Amino acid sequence: MIRGRSNLVVLYETYSYRHAEEILNAHLSIKREITAVLDEVQEAPVSLGTEGLTNRLVSAFTARGWQKRSHGH
Repeated sequence: MIRGRSNLVVLYETYSYRHAEEILNAHLSIKREITAVLDEVQEAPVSLGTEGLTNRLVSAFTARGWQKRSHGH
């Protein structure tokens, strides 16, 4: 985390879980879209906690036409 003016900012690091990097490299437009969303929401204030980050992620993805999937499906 980096302390900004008055907010903490969370930085993310990429990690290829179960060959996700290789799979996404085969679909570069999807990979770029996911990366753009992560870049956009990394400015989420830490004071909002995980719910704040989750809400920002959901909003950013749905704004791009992604659909929220319920658990267990």
